Amino acid sequence: MKFAENNRISQRQLYRQIVIAFIAPLILCLFGNRKTLGLGGLAGTAAALAAVLFYVIFLVRLRYAFARPCKTAGVVLGRLAASFFLIYCILGAAFLLNLLVEIVAVSLGTGIGKKWLCLITLLVCSLGTQKGIQRRGRMGEVSGGVVLAAVILMLVLAVGQGKWEYFQEMVWNSSFSGRKIMESGYDVICAFSGLGLLPFALDSVGNSKDTGKTVSLAVFTLGILLILTELLLPSVFGWGRLKYESCPILPLLAGAELPGNVLARFDVLWMGFLLYSLLFALGSLFHYGHRILDRIRMGSGKLWLPAVIFGLSLIKF
Repeated sequence: MKFAENNRISQRQLYRQIVIAFIAPLILCLFGNRKTLGLGGLAGTAAALAAVLFYVIFLVRLRYAFARPCKTAGVVLGRLAASFFLIYCILGAAFLLNLLVEIVAVSLGTGIGKKWLCLITLLVCSLGTQKGIQRRGRMGEVSGGVVLAAVILMLVLAVGQGKWEYFQEMVWNSSFSGRKIMESGYDVICAFSGLGLLPFALDSVGNSKDTGKTVSLAVFTLGILLILTELLLPSVFGWGRLKYESCPILPLLAGAELPGNVLARFDVLWMGFLLYSLLFALGSLFHYGHRILDRIRMGSGKLWLPAVIFGLSLIKF
C-alpha cells in the first residue's frame, strides 16, 4: 500500500469513501416526501448540486485550520467549533442507526427487537473506527467500485419496469414553482451536509493539489445518480403511487428480472448494497467523531460515544 507507513490515503480511496457513504442515505431519505421529485424537484436538485460544488472549494481551503483547531482558534474556541461537528456526528449516527434498523425490521422481517438490532449494528460499525483513516481507505478502495457499479446496474435493470405513460403523468402533474425548487434544493443541500466533516480528514490525503477535483467528482457522480433516480421512480411507480410510498426506493427492484428468470430476486441484492452503504456511512460518522475528539485532545470516545448514540437511537422523535 502506497501510504502504509504514514497513515495517509490516496485520492482514489477518498473518492470511493465519499461515494459509498452517501449513496444509500441520499436515495433512501430524499424521496419520501416527494419534494425532490417532478420537474421542480429536478431543477432544485441541479441548483443544489451547483451550490455544493462551490461549497467543496470552501471546504478544501479549510484543511489546515481543521487539522489543529485548538492551535488555529485557541483552545476554547477550537473546542467549541469542533464540538458542533461532533454533535452532528452523534445525531447523524443516531438517525442512520434508526433508519437502518427500520429497514431491516420491515423489509427483511428478522423478528429481532429494535434494541438488539441497534446494539448489534452499533458494535459492528463502531469497532476499530478510532484506529486511523487508512483502514477506511482500504475498505473504500476494495468495495467502492463494486458498490457503485452494482447500484448503476440495478438502476439500469429498473428502467425496464418503467412506462412512458407514467413519465408523462409526472410531467403534467408535478409542480414547477419557485417554492418547489427551493424546497428541493434545500433538502439536497441538507443531504450533502456530511461533506462538512471532510476538512478533518483532508490533511491525511495524499497529493493535496487534486483534492478539490476528487471531491467534486464524487459529488458529480452522486448528483448524476440522484437525478437518474428522480426520473426513474415516477416512471416505474406512477405519480399516484408515489404519494403513498414512504420510502419508494426499497421496492424499486421488486419486479426486475433477467430473461429466462436467471436471477429473480434482484430486490435482495438491492437491499444488500443499500445496507452496506448505510453501514459504511454509520462507521464513517463514528470515525469522524473519534477523529474530532483526538484533534481537540479529549480522548477517543471509544466507550461513551457509542453509548450516547445508542441511547439517542432509541428515542422516538
